[in-house]
Amino acid sequence: MILRGATEHELIGSELPKEMFQALQNKKRKKILFTPTWQRGATQLLTGSSGFLGQLALACQKNNADLYLKTHPTLLQDKSSGKLSGNVYYINPTIDIYPYLNKFDALVTDYSSIMFDFLLTQKPILRLDIQEGTHTSFEPDFGLVPDIAFAYLFTDKTLPVVLSQALSHDCKQDKRQKMADALFETDPLQATSALVKFLHNEVDACVASSHKFNVEHY
Repeated sequence: MILRGATEHELIGSELPKEMFQALQNKKRKKILFTPTWQRGATQLLTGSSGFLGQLALACQKNNADLYLKTHPTLLQDKSSGKLSGNVYYINPTIDIYPYLNKFDALVTDYSSIMFDFLLTQKPILRLDIQEGTHTSFEPDFGLVPDIAFAYLFTDKTLPVVLSQALSHDCKQDKRQKMADALFETDPLQATSALVKFLHNEVDACVASSHKFNVEHY
């Protein structure tokens, strides 16, 4: 994820139509990212129903927000990225959305793991309230992550109210920060420099042990 302005090279594979790119820069409107997960090809949840997108788009419109739909990469579709209608934009699953994550004001999902990366933006996260045993026997399983209520839970009936609360009266900043601190033990902003340092140390270790290796210069 890029928490600053992306460079030209960092946007390779993340190209968006001009209209959509400009809309993401519009500070007068909120931007909501909707990322339903794969669900192993079987759409059973509210977020996969035909009517949910319209319901979410309406809730966004009432909050002066545009909605951006990004489905799971395994659900490849030929449809190009662009504006669908009204305040709804479609992002092709093959597009790398990570350079733009910090442009969105909130994330809406069912149980996609992107919610954990989105924590780094410090923006609100809305997650579908899935009661145990109502979906599959093994998904979603949050047993491997800390039990911290960092996300707003919603149902089809509470979605409009929950979205408004998250955008206008966000009260989960501390919980999101606590979750981020628990998941990301090192400073994400130093990830690149830390990787370079690690690679330098690996090269030095190889040289010290007389291991043979080739270094390609570009």
